[in-house]
Amino acid sequence: MLATDGCQKLTTGSKSVETVELIVCPDCGERSNRATMYGEMHACIACDEPLGRDLPLDEERLPVFTCGTCGEETPPFYEHLGHVGDVSVLNCSNEDCDYLVAAMLDNGVYEDPNVLLSAAWIEGVDDVGRDRQVTVVETLEQKAAVQLLNVEAKNEDTTFSLYKPEHANAFLAYHDRTAVGYLTWTAEPAEDTRSGKVAVLRQIFTLPTFRRAGIGTLLLEQFKQEAADFADDLYAVEGANTQTLRLLKAAGDVDYSVTDEGVEPTKTDTVAFLKTNPFQKLASELPREEQ
Repeated sequence: MLATDGCQKLTTGSKSVETVELIVCPDCGERSNRATMYGEMHACIACDEPLGRDLPLDEERLPVFTCGTCGEETPPFYEHLGHVGDVSVLNCSNEDCDYLVAAMLDNGVYEDPNVLLSAAWIEGVDDVGRDRQVTVVETLEQKAAVQLLNVEAKNEDTTFSLYKPEHANAFLAYHDRTAVGYLTWTAEPAEDTRSGKVAVLRQIFTLPTFRRAGIGTLLLEQFKQEAADFADDLYAVEGANTQTLRLLKAAGDVDYSVTDEGVEPTKTDTVAFLKTNPFQKLASELPREEQ
């Protein structure tokens, strides 16, 4: 099973190598397959410096990625490149698709996103993550994996913010030798706790294919161990989507009733929500449940 199965933004990018004719900018060195046109004159697509009528061309063997969703072939040209934190990404060249087909860390080489989500690439060994497990995010590779997972999270739910490693702690979850979920958290000032701080759960996300496999529960349990260092039986949550509320309920930390009138919280004594009444906000999204 691939990490990107069932995703809405990440996909497989089958890699081949082809000889491609490139326009080479003598000023900035950008290599692309197109130029900006000003009348009959060409300009660099990156720095906008004039290239003249006769384009400076060169042939180069480049990796080309075939999109696993639409089949479009995309080489790593300027107009399809982007950045997600420390990760360079390559988006499908099909404007009607725009899936992410390849990624690269720290001026390495572009690879299928599944490679950067593999435990072998992240940890450097083959036997990590065979069974479900959670690790503290510390290395560049671990942070890159969270950043890729964050791309899918933000595409699925626009309330997710960009993961910035310098601003938040994180846990990374593995299953079947693949990074499949993450949790980010911070410690914030708080009154009436023994440490003067409280742990705040900022984001929790699991890839679609790996949901209902206990990944979210493992991440939450790891977070609660950290939270106990700041306050006994108390942590905070920044907002809560439908999946998060279900998870908190399954953990016994929150309870609520779903009625025709909305969602009524019946237990929230160990969780402080940083946004006003998330139950009311999410009433239309929560399925009716037998209480």
